Amino acid sequence: MPKNMTINSQTERIKADFVTIASHQLRTPISAIRWSLDMLLAEKSGKLNSKQKEYINQAYYNADFLSRVVSSLLTVSRIDDRGILLDFQKTDIKKIVFELVEKYNPYCNAYNCSMDVVLPKNLPAINTDSFKLKNILNVLLDNAVRYSKRSSRIIVTVKRENSHLLFKVEDSGIGIPKIQQQLVFTRFFRADNAIRLQTEGMGLQLYIAKKTIEAMGGKIWFKSSSSGTTFYFRLPLKPKRVSINKPEKKLLFDNDEIDYLYRNLTDGLILVDAKQNIIKINRVIEKIFNVNEGDVRGKNVSEVILNADIAGSLLKDSGEKNFCLTKNKNNYRVIIFPVKNKAEIDGWVIIFYDQQKKMTKKETEDEIKREREFVAITVHELKSPLGITKWSLEMLQSENPGKLNKEQKELISQIYRGNERLLVLVRDLLNLSKLQEGKFEIEPAAIHLETIVGDIVKGFKITAKKKQVTLEWKQPKLPKVYADPSRIGQVITNLISNAVKYTGKNGTIEVKTEKKSSSELKSLIGQSMIKPNFVKNFKGYIVFSVKDNGIGINPMDQKKLFSKFFRSNDVLKSKTEGTGLGLYITKSIVNLHKGDIWFTSKIKNGSTFYFSLPVI
Repeated sequence: MPKNMTINSQTERIKADFVTIASHQLRTPISAIRWSLDMLLAEKSGKLNSKQKEYINQAYYNADFLSRVVSSLLTVSRIDDRGILLDFQKTDIKKIVFELVEKYNPYCNAYNCSMDVVLPKNLPAINTDSFKLKNILNVLLDNAVRYSKRSSRIIVTVKRENSHLLFKVEDSGIGIPKIQQQLVFTRFFRADNAIRLQTEGMGLQLYIAKKTIEAMGGKIWFKSSSSGTTFYFRLPLKPKRVSINKPEKKLLFDNDEIDYLYRNLTDGLILVDAKQNIIKINRVIEKIFNVNEGDVRGKNVSEVILNADIAGSLLKDSGEKNFCLTKNKNNYRVIIFPVKNKAEIDGWVIIFYDQQKKMTKKETEDEIKREREFVAITVHELKSPLGITKWSLEMLQSENPGKLNKEQKELISQIYRGNERLLVLVRDLLNLSKLQEGKFEIEPAAIHLETIVGDIVKGFKITAKKKQVTLEWKQPKLPKVYADPSRIGQVITNLISNAVKYTGKNGTIEVKTEKKSSSELKSLIGQSMIKPNFVKNFKGYIVFSVKDNGIGINPMDQKKLFSKFFRSNDVLKSKTEGTGLGLYITKSIVNLHKGDIWFTSKIKNGSTFYFSLPVI
């Protein structure tokens, strides 16, 4: 199914955004960490004693786990972006199965379980992607061992069924709770009993396995109870598609894709062929235009929509188009996507979004709950190995386990810096999780804001100087505010960091703190698009501002700037690091202090960010 046809819920969008961010933000530092650890373990930088090797191996194990997490995230991102590419070749199933069983025997011994194989003598070879098949079996065997009970038995069976091979992995482990079984093949799913066992995992592997098996022309399913779980999957001996280089031409829309859209879309959908004739409509369209699908199939789309602009746009060019349409007193956003085969247009997808449609209270609560669970699991899976790695590196840097030469110290410093970058990402995710759960706490005290600003500016002077950027700040004497110094320090750090990050060579950044009355504050905020929330303190407000002459913010992006996971196209093009969470968290912290945050910006002329705190 073309990716533009997928209509995601808010939760799915957040997950998809995180997948993109995490896979790219984590990949580079993890690669650098593993390279440095490889150099140390190979003793190319000098000899190590047994205690030093123990700490480095511990760090390596955690880096390897994070690498697998990132690999899964990248795989999901690629599946969502362009599907699965397969390299079919003649494959010896017996060889793959016995290699994997041999690999898992030591793990079975450790978990006090056994693994048996049932294969017929004359098992035929299969034409499939052997690498991906091995990954699928690896996932199923790993789960079977991981969730096995003591003295339990795992049975791996492969047999021929007509023109297919049937694979079966049976365990007598903890099983999957019945209430959660429908979620097993969804992204980021982890069963409650698996979480209680505190086993590692992101809940992506079975999702990837299902997508891969389906791409191979097969099917996967399972049966589970408190006595254990059996996974089955079936693959054709001779799949229809035999090469990724010479794919068969696909129909514009196959039955599975249409069924998917029918089941999942609550918005209106029209599928149109290259001649603008209707292939299919869903029930929502039937209701909007008061028509029956059987009556309009094969008719020109203009006869149903009765809108010259929308119908005429299909003839003009091949780009994505957006329209607004009012029908039956409802406002619809109409988006048209071309479906292409190379340069040729095979048809069009027309989607009608009801802009007045609202979720029920329960649907909204369920969305929020799923989003929070996703973030909590992700944070837990990333935070633990990073914390252990940090401790191992600090022990090595202390030289208590043994002395280090200059090259070893530099490699460990590189690893430490990479680990710190990863911890920043995880810290942002953890803060997000706390904010959503209402557990983000502040510990306010009477403080001079300018003192905190001065310390932070001093820390950024070195970074600014390296970029040949001038960082200006004059420390005034101001009344106290009631604030959490750590949290407000986080806000100031984020705003100055962004200014330094997005200001080019020979640029200037000006930091100020000033006292403003309520009326002055209203006037100042009025220059932006933000509506003030806290302007009634009769003692006035301290206003912090940081002004740069950097790249500026596109007007189209300005309304989204304080949204979760948002990063503008200009920022992405500049290839600067970031999670898209900093400003969302910053705004939340300021609001918790009964202050406002806002900005003014012009593209290529820079931006000024402000926040206010009430004077005590």
